[in-house]
This record gives sequence, C-alpha cells and structure tokens, in this order.
Amino acid sequence: MDSIFRYYGSKRLLRFEILKRLPKRFSEFRECMLGSGAIALALAGLKVRTWVNDLDSHLIASWRAIRDRPDDMVQKLLAIEHCATGESTANGKISRIIDAAIEELSWDHDDGVRFFLANRIVHGGRVQYDKPNRMHITTPQYFNESAIMRIKQISAVIQHWSITCGDFASLLLTPGDDVVGYVDSPYYKYAAMPPNAQLYAKSFTPEDHERLAAVAHQSPHRLLISYDDHPEVHRLYRDWRIERVPARYLSNGKVVNELLIRNYPLR
Repeated sequence: MDSIFRYYGSKRLLRFEILKRLPKRFSEFRECMLGSGAIALALAGLKVRTWVNDLDSHLIASWRAIRDRPDDMVQKLLAIEHCATGESTANGKISRIIDAAIEELSWDHDDGVRFFLANRIVHGGRVQYDKPNRMHITTPQYFNESAIMRIKQISAVIQHWSITCGDFASLLLTPGDDVVGYVDSPYYKYAAMPPNAQLYAKSFTPEDHERLAAVAHQSPHRLLISYDDHPEVHRLYRDWRIERVPARYLSNGKVVNELLIRNYPLR
C-alpha cells in the first residue's frame, strides 16, 4: 500500500529493493525514522509486531490520528476540501480558505489534521511551521477527496502499530525477540547545509550521523539502513555489508546511487 504522505526522501520507489534485502522471517519490525512510512506500510499485511517512530511530533500526531480516529479526520478534512473545491488558485481564494483552516485547526490543537492538510498542499510536502517561507500553498490539487478517503484504508492496516515520538536509539537498543529494524537516515550530504536550507524539520549534523552509527553497532538486532552514497557513510559502516542501488528522485527524475547497508547475510 502506498503512503498517504508526500515526503522528500520517501523510499516508495525503492521499496522493492529494500524489501528484497530484509530477512525472510522475523517476528517484529521496527522503523525508527518513519517519515512517509513507505516500508512499514509495505509490510503491514504481514501483521507482525510493528514499532514505528519519528522525532517530528507533528508527523507522529498525524499518524496517530490516522490510526486512532480516521472518521473524525475524514470529516474535518472533507469539510475543508468542500469549501475549497472549484476555487481558482489564481485569485487566491483557495489559499485564503486553507490558510484559515490551518489557523483554526491550530487553535483546536488538532495537530494530526493540520499536518495532513499542510503536507498535501505545501511544496514537496515539507511541513516546517517555523519556516513560513516554506509554507506557501503550491500544490492544492493534492488535497482532494480521493486522498482524504484513503485515510480509512490506511487506518485499517496499521491498527497493530505502536507509534512513538522520540529518539531513534530506543528502537535500536530495546531488547526484543527476532527483531528486524529499518533506518531511513537523513542524507549525509545535507549535514553541511545551513539550518535554513535543510530539507527536513529534524535534520542531522555530522555528530548525529556518528551517533547513529555507534548505536547501530551496539544494537542486538538485524538492521538495514538506507543512505546516500557519501564517503563518510562508507567509513562509518566499513565493517557492514554495503550495496549500491540506483534510485530515481521523484522531484527531478535524476538517478543516483543509494546505499543499502546491513549487518546480516542474505540467505
């Protein structure tokens, strides 16, 4: 099942390569940087114990709302969508309607609904409330009834998920039986970018990448990590199995090498 969220770095197009490299059997799946949830959703039909996590509290609020109250989400979003339907983006009315809805939702403290709405309409789905210049409405066409109604479909398959908001280390270090973990790390090349140019609400510094590698090496579980093809990544995981896999960016169609890194053999 495809994700409902638009997300820079989503592994939707790479998910089949990732799934091929997961162990054939496991009893629990953990994903500590959930983002769009493309991999966890691809495995949802297995009904294994699933623990997903992200540091972005707004994103996690939306995932929890999808799981726990899909009918309420759909009702609120459809009310906004029906007001905006048919309005021209040129005259700005649709923008005013959605801006008003976002403001009202912030007062209602319905962060889950608010994030879903913003994710559909801002450029690349990059929801960063602290950067107003990135919160302009550029893709109102993605906020439609079809997308809204998919909330119920996704809710039905993630009822068994444990959804948390916190540090990645908990998922990698907490003991468990027959656990497989997947980590979709932020790209290393972005670590050198200034804060106002970062793609994600929660970005990584070089020190964060070092810490991730240290924690991953301490983990008792089988882990698969996806990364950009950066020399520092090769250094950090030089004792793990590293494969280059071609990946296509949705934004510009460019093909680049993605690294799939694992600490277990394929059988």
